[in-house]
Amino acid sequence: MRHHARAALSILVSLAPLLGLTPAYPAEVRLPCTADTNLSSYPAEAALNYGGSSRLRLKGREMWALLKFDTKAIQGWTVTSARLRLHAAGPHKLKTLGLSTIAVDWVEGTGTGTAVPGGATFLEAMAGRTKWGGPQSDFTDAAWTAFGTRVYYADLREVGDGWFEVGVPPKLVYALTDGRSHGLAVTDEKGQTRANNDVYSREQAGSQPVLVVEGSATGRQAEPAGPPASSPPSPPLPAPLKPVTLPAPYLGGPLEGSGLRLWAFPDTGKAHPVSGNLLEEVGAQRYAGAAAGQYRRGSSVWDGKLKAVRLSGARGEFVAFQLCVEALQPPVRFTARLDGLRDVTGKALPGQRALLYSDWYVKDGDWYPELAVPVTGPLSLPDSANRIDGQRNRCLFVELFIPRDAPPGLHKASLAVDREGGRALEVPIEVTVRPFTLPAELSFDVDLNAYGPPGDAATELTFHRMAHEHRATLDILGYNQAGAANPAYVPAIAGSGPSLHVTDWSAFDRRFGPYFDGSAFAGLTRGPVPLKHAYLPLCEGWPSDLRKHYAYQPTTTAYPDLVVEHAMKAPPIEEGFDEQFRQEFQAVAREFARHFREKGWNDTTFEFFMNDKVDFKNPKQGGRGSSWWLLDEPAFRDDWLALRFFGALFLSAAREVVPANQAPRFIFRADVSRPQWQRDWLDGLVNLMCVSGELFAKNERCMEMQSDQGVRFRHYAEANPIKETNLTAVAWALKAYLAGADGILPWNSLGGEEAFTQPAPTALLVPGGKVGVSGPVASLRLKALRRGQQDVEYLHLLAARRGWTPRQLAAAVAPLVDLSGRTVTRFVDDAGQTAFDHLDTAALTRLRETVAWELSRSPYGPPSRREGRGSER
Repeated sequence: MRHHARAALSILVSLAPLLGLTPAYPAEVRLPCTADTNLSSYPAEAALNYGGSSRLRLKGREMWALLKFDTKAIQGWTVTSARLRLHAAGPHKLKTLGLSTIAVDWVEGTGTGTAVPGGATFLEAMAGRTKWGGPQSDFTDAAWTAFGTRVYYADLREVGDGWFEVGVPPKLVYALTDGRSHGLAVTDEKGQTRANNDVYSREQAGSQPVLVVEGSATGRQAEPAGPPASSPPSPPLPAPLKPVTLPAPYLGGPLEGSGLRLWAFPDTGKAHPVSGNLLEEVGAQRYAGAAAGQYRRGSSVWDGKLKAVRLSGARGEFVAFQLCVEALQPPVRFTARLDGLRDVTGKALPGQRALLYSDWYVKDGDWYPELAVPVTGPLSLPDSANRIDGQRNRCLFVELFIPRDAPPGLHKASLAVDREGGRALEVPIEVTVRPFTLPAELSFDVDLNAYGPPGDAATELTFHRMAHEHRATLDILGYNQAGAANPAYVPAIAGSGPSLHVTDWSAFDRRFGPYFDGSAFAGLTRGPVPLKHAYLPLCEGWPSDLRKHYAYQPTTTAYPDLVVEHAMKAPPIEEGFDEQFRQEFQAVAREFARHFREKGWNDTTFEFFMNDKVDFKNPKQGGRGSSWWLLDEPAFRDDWLALRFFGALFLSAAREVVPANQAPRFIFRADVSRPQWQRDWLDGLVNLMCVSGELFAKNERCMEMQSDQGVRFRHYAEANPIKETNLTAVAWALKAYLAGADGILPWNSLGGEEAFTQPAPTALLVPGGKVGVSGPVASLRLKALRRGQQDVEYLHLLAARRGWTPRQLAAAVAPLVDLSGRTVTRFVDDAGQTAFDHLDTAALTRLRETVAWELSRSPYGPPSRREGRGSER
């Protein structure tokens, strides 16, 4: 009887608005679903509509449901409770559901996993008509805390006959009745199970979604339905910079003699060791073909008429070029000698560097210059060590460092090439020094990430010094993905619980102190400037071990079953760790903060970073992972909550000793592939996000996080493949900086000796033993990254001088260079490579020269003027 009476009451309440009745007593009403659809974020399905489907799939961040309900029956109600009821369409692995209000109206559509004009998709609220937000928007910009939306999470409850329900807080129901939300979004918050969880849509009679609401009619007033307060207006954009006119090269030809031909080309170019053709001039199809192109006659650095090299640069800058040495009748042997910069009186400039390397070629389908091997003696052509069939050309990489106190104006150097048995050929070098200086401290970071040291402490020092000399930061992680700290990267500790403490800092200080006080870099061109940033060794396995202090362990060791069981049965992370773990982790975090403050290591930013992934529990990945979450590239709610747990532990401890915004700087860094999925879980915690291609694809969202929360960004990717132009490396730095990033991060930068024979995009620094070099050898791609970093320093100086934001700066230089492109990935979580569609040397040179002219306004005139030179081309 009670059941029938309740059902009758529910029907009466539902009909009340139609009958003019307004019940003031507590009642329950079932609100019918009036529209529903799926959204899929999977790239191949993001533009599809599912409004006509009889099922809705809930699958992590890949697929979720949108639901609208008829709320007329509860207008003016005070809601005491509500429940969303769904009917499973088969077995499922649902546990926690997420609910969100929706800020933008949408249309159900009639698609069944098809493209339907006007229907809601992940990309558009109404396909072809209405976006979810601005130009870069998708559904993540209209829900899940974006644009003032509200969220709620709860575990579901089975109620029998295939039905389950989840509580809905009154504030979400009010948003539906007040018009502030256009329905509810529903997600599976345990997406790590990878399960396809289907529920019936409103198209399935008798199994439609329903919102059950309890409350009473009290005449409650609706809340305002307007959007949240808008952000402050952006400053006006400046007029584009007027580009300088680049002078056409003086055409002539190579310098010839003693059976050799010599000509120069830009430092970012790649010349084929047989044809001599320049990749950047003739393209990949003609790179190895018959002699083509005109760069042998003249280029932006080669005066083919006077057979001389012409460069320009700021004080504190490395300028460079490459010299191609061609043997008319190989084999030959020759020596090369570089005489450094001299002033107008012929006196050598103090503090300069004049460095000479020979290109080492690696085959990736064809032969490409890849490594810069220091020249220490005679050279052979063909190179007997490199072993290139038919080699006729060997390129020398020449770099000159302009001292910070060099007087502006013209300076000279020279390069002599002397064939055995022949006469020496001398190449004059002119360098115009600009009247501004690049800072020794980096304004933009090239973060050379590494997952372990390249050798012992002495070897590691040589790698750090080479990175420093390339205006980059070698950033070596002090623990592995099994949660085990490298013993050389942590101090000795003793005790337990809150009394856990460091017993001896001496070994740690000997190894790392010189990097943090700068003494490790004494004698280099930037001087003893400390590391810009460094990883801390704290992780889930040190100083306290997760495996000893985390309560839940699945009953199976099979993968992925153990991941699924953990997702479905483990308690929230803060309940899973015992108090001893918290005490020990925070005790040692305080020790680091206290010791670093006492040492005065105030110029390095120290990063707490979690790198482990649950994926590494997979035997195919070595079965080494200790983490139950994706701490690197988080994907699911539990991952974000784990990062929040560890980040809050660290920051609360470190800031007890060193408050925020004081030195030394301790920050929480997270590597996040998709910042738009963060919702509000890390708000106020993450100081630095390292983001892949979404920095560009979702730039507006990232910049909102930067302005609203102070989050800094680095763009991470893989360095360009060796068979692609090194102009890519230059453009990468420029594009990231103009997008608002503080740096770029090649996700791995250390290679092994195999990099001398096998293409390795991640090998930017490699041990040089194979070619008789003690210490590392740099990739030419690292030198191109330095070129890009220096170009960014030009931009940074100009922005500071004009008071421009990155957005204003980007607008000012946009006409000078086309940095459009895309991120090329091989799989979902691939960091990818940044590819550009319209790169050319002239455009990047025009950008640099225009900005230099704006900074200089020098008496030497704009770069287009060539006083006292002939006009012949």
